[in-house]
Amino acid sequence: MSVEAFILAQSARVPTGAALGMIVGVIVLIVAIAVIATYATRKARRELLEKLRQVGLTIIEKPDLAMQTDAYALMRMKITKAERGVKMIARGIVRDRDTTLIEHMHMVSTGKSAHAVYWTFAVIACPEHWPVIVLSEEHLGDKIMKLFGKDRSDVQTESRAFDDRWRVECPDPDFGTLVLSPEVQAWANSLPRSTRVSIGGGQINIACRSQLTAKAVDSFVDAPSALAALLPPELEAYGAN
Repeated sequence: MSVEAFILAQSARVPTGAALGMIVGVIVLIVAIAVIATYATRKARRELLEKLRQVGLTIIEKPDLAMQTDAYALMRMKITKAERGVKMIARGIVRDRDTTLIEHMHMVSTGKSAHAVYWTFAVIACPEHWPVIVLSEEHLGDKIMKLFGKDRSDVQTESRAFDDRWRVECPDPDFGTLVLSPEVQAWANSLPRSTRVSIGGGQINIACRSQLTAKAVDSFVDAPSALAALLPPELEAYGAN
């Protein structure tokens, strides 16, 4: 190879000024996007905490293991990382009821990437002697079963909109029927997607598979008390004997 050919071959491998500038520009853009995203995340977090304080909740941002364990027991759901996934606890009085807010987070990895999965819970007390009724959104398997005439829900109502959205699990259908008044059905249908509702056994528990935002604080923190206000008075003594 001649000297001229060698020089030309090597120069072809060296990025030109324009190419080098493009590479630097892309790197700067990536860094800028990351910085903006971090700022936005921190800003949203500050706004959430401020809103929680405004509604009267006391916040524990880094609960110890004992606090995490107690909070996880309140959640009444088996979630990846269990009690160690509890990231925040907030407590206060909402509508004259002791209310506990819990934030749970765990990471899910697909091998090439990972993302955070959040669950948020709002919990108040109810009579211990009540049976437990759970409303969870129907999934594809439930809908397929219905096509074959097998409804997995323990309680059916006269509302097609409610029955099409919710699967009801309740060992005591009479209790379920009392709970699921038209007013409660309408309230449940107004909830955001990916919500789960549990009533009985000592607590009313509203869970949502998402990270709470400042904008949603008022409605979410109020949700269990709003539901309790819709329950018929005669329910209070149900199951006491």
